Amino acid sequence: MFLLTGLIAGSPVIAAPTQQSKAALRQADLLIAKNNYRQAIEQLNWAIRADPNSAEAYCKRGKAYFLLEEIDDSVRDLDRAIKLKPSLAEAHFERARVFGEVGQVAIALKQSDKAVALAGKATPYTWYQDRAAWFMQQGEIASALLAYDKALLINPSDSWLHYFRAAAYFKVARYKDALMDLSKISSADTGVLARVLDLRASCYDKLGQPDLAKTARKAAEANVKRQLIDIEPEK
Repeated sequence: MFLLTGLIAGSPVIAAPTQQSKAALRQADLLIAKNNYRQAIEQLNWAIRADPNSAEAYCKRGKAYFLLEEIDDSVRDLDRAIKLKPSLAEAHFERARVFGEVGQVAIALKQSDKAVALAGKATPYTWYQDRAAWFMQQGEIASALLAYDKALLINPSDSWLHYFRAAAYFKVARYKDALMDLSKISSADTGVLARVLDLRASCYDKLGQPDLAKTARKAAEANVKRQLIDIEPEK
């Protein structure tokens, strides 16, 4: 009896299946963040084997397949995640992204409505950004602006969000509002700066300020040239 107790006490501790699954999920998140989608899928395969009822694992694997543009596999996993856990907001939104990718924007918006309702105050700003883009595709500029407003309430320093909202303002002839958004974009963000300057020039054109438009276009051209010099390989 004492020997048996000692053997049990000295045995290695084996993690429960759900613990193994959660560890694999954490690792998969890190790999997805680094764009290592295949490796993430391998971790998620382990997670699902350890816990076949893990809606989160199916959801994340569906997301990884989507990022690899393997749509059929993505849909299969996301549908499985929703079936296992209908309240999983992320699965609904990732499913919406699939619809958006294949051009079914109206369905994407409807699916994302449910995701946002489930997530509530925890809704990520990127969901509102995607919804705004879908509204823009539908030609629903007012709804897109509302979505951009919500995204910027969560992440007010995002330069691309300000640029996209400015572009939406421009479409509905709200040129001064567009200029206000463009003025909030950091000049250090070279990836967006040339577009900002070009859109600013277009706004000045519409407002009847050709001199300011000309100055903005010259600055845009100079920015593009600087970027070309930066990426030109050394000889």
